Amino acid sequence: MNHIPVAIGLVLCEVVIVDEKSHNVTAVNCFNPRKVKDFPASVEFFLLAWLADGLGEMPVEVIVDSLETLEEIHRVEKRLRFDDPLKDKYFLARIRECVFPTAGPYVVSLFACGELIAHRKIRVYQ
Repeated sequence: MNHIPVAIGLVLCEVVIVDEKSHNVTAVNCFNPRKVKDFPASVEFFLLAWLADGLGEMPVEVIVDSLETLEEIHRVEKRLRFDDPLKDKYFLARIRECVFPTAGPYVVSLFACGELIAHRKIRVYQ
């Protein structure tokens, strides 16, 4: 039986470094407002989330929505496995070619088994 994890934190960043020995992660160039050259803007970034209390294998989705139109503009689907609910785990998703059609507010949401576990609002501007 799956137990949906709890998100401890979520960041959006340009680079993620994973240490080979310790497996610790470092988020580099984290952002909330995101400046782009022009629109539509194709942007690549990482979503890094720290998760706890999960158990089992489950589908995970990252969805980017416009807060003005409520349109989904990007989706990434992955699978995640938790072997021990007492061990925290990080989740990393590379968001490639996410096209922001216009300036404005957006939300990047993380779902596990179809349930929202974390989200981050961002503003994209020129």
